[in-house]
Amino acid sequence: MQLWKRGGEAFNFAFTNPIIFLVYLPITLLGLLSVYVDFNSTLNSILAVLYILVMLALTSFVFTFLILKAAYRYNKKEASFRQIVDFSASKFLSLLLAEFILIVGIILISSIINFVAILWTSNLGIAVSIVLAVFFISLLLKFLLFAPSCVLKGDMGFGESWNIVGWKEFFELAIFIALYAFLSFGLSYLPYAGYLIDSLILGPVLMVIVTFLYLDYLKK
Repeated sequence: MQLWKRGGEAFNFAFTNPIIFLVYLPITLLGLLSVYVDFNSTLNSILAVLYILVMLALTSFVFTFLILKAAYRYNKKEASFRQIVDFSASKFLSLLLAEFILIVGIILISSIINFVAILWTSNLGIAVSIVLAVFFISLLLKFLLFAPSCVLKGDMGFGESWNIVGWKEFFELAIFIALYAFLSFGLSYLPYAGYLIDSLILGPVLMVIVTFLYLDYLKK
């Protein structure tokens, strides 16, 4: 399966280019701050909102960097660190907007599912909640490739991701996400080290694999 090939290439690419982990390190450190600081009780709402905005902007920039670097590797082209940083600075705002739209959508749909579960407590209500949850997860899988599409094509990426993720790609991505979730869940039992491995290693590798798969699917 193409997934295993691309997964191996992504890990090899990441570990032979340690700059990837250094670029991703600020996200890991900010995430660590949110784990050990209760923003609701310790900091006021303004600082909490500021933290979220900084995290979103930084994540968008770093993801843009990783996507561009992975795309150069995929196409066997060379670009300096400075060039990729400059490209990222000019492109990350589009990804930031796309991420914001996706987050708002996730919040709205999750709220609807929770509302149904709370309001409708019968077996039928539970069944409806499960159906909605499965539908929601399916939508996310169809939109999973929005980030590389957004960065490399220059639009929001949702439409192209929806179009290129057919049934074969859908199940391949489902397996990929299930494996990632399994690894992430297992690492959650390792205090400190588990979080660092999950965020600092699996995080950037995840984006590299998604970029490789996106470029593969475009060729079909």
